[in-house]
Order: sequence, then structure tokens, then C-alpha cells
Amino acid sequence: MAKRIIIRQAIKNDLPMLRKMNAEHFLHERTDYDKTLCSQWVADGREEEFLARAIADSDACVFVAQDGDKLVGYVESRIWNGKTPWRTVDTKAEIVNIFMDEKYRGQKIGSRLIKKVLAWARDKKVGAVIVDPYVTNARAIKFYRRNGLKDYTLRLEARFKKS
Repeated sequence: MAKRIIIRQAIKNDLPMLRKMNAEHFLHERTDYDKTLCSQWVADGREEEFLARAIADSDACVFVAQDGDKLVGYVESRIWNGKTPWRTVDTKAEIVNIFMDEKYRGQKIGSRLIKKVLAWARDKKVGAVIVDPYVTNARAIKFYRRNGLKDYTLRLEARFKKS
């Protein structure tokens, strides 16, 4: 299937294809893992602005996997400064999204995308790279562990219904 996959930095012209992949990813995440995700965010195009800012921002990155003229996956990461007096790690790069076309899964392309983010983060001299996969998404957790990310924290939530 995949002849020669190229991993490269996303450009503004990639936005239509990124939006399409992001919408598919968002729907999957909302259906399978998190009913609180706001589908209107994708429907009204706010995610396009979010992606465009990530492409343009020097403290963010979007890498794409390309097969010929088709984008088949992407990863998005952003740096944030979480400076606190009780931690020695001031800045972190967060993997915000990663998506791979189902036909291209299992070919180590996602691993190549993660390696690009890790290299980018090292170049930016951040203290850590973090990701928050859904605790019920065993496949994603296994993927991140296989690619060098280690268990560090577990986020717990109490959810309340809106009145």
C-alpha cells in the first residue's frame, strides 16, 4: 500500500486535508472515548483556526505523513510554560492530536511522526513531552509506551451535569 511515505512539516495548503482527518479523528474520539467533546467545534470551523495557528506558531508543530499527493496522518504538538515553584520542568510540549488513516496503521508511520515531535521538542529545549490518552484507549497507551513515553501521572476527573 504505502510506497514511500514522507514525513514533513505541515504547510497552510495542507489545511483542507488536515481538517478532513481531524474531523474523522474527532468523531472517533467523541463516539468511542469522550462524549463531552463539542462537535460544534469542528462543524463551525474553529478547529481550522486552531490548526492554522499550530502551523504558523514557532511554539507549535504539525507534522504530516504523505503518500504521493495524499496526506495519510498527522501529529500536532504545542509548547506550554507550566512554571511552578514546586517543579523543575518549566516547559512541556503536549501532543495534542495524532491521527493515522486506518489503511496505513501498523506500518510504523505513527512512530515516525512521534520521533519527529520528540526531536522537535528536544531542539526547542523543552523539559518534557506529554500526552493524555484516554485511559480506555489501550491501543494508544501501548503505542505511546512503545515510542518512549513513560507512565508519569494519571489524571482523574469528577464530572458534573450542567444545571
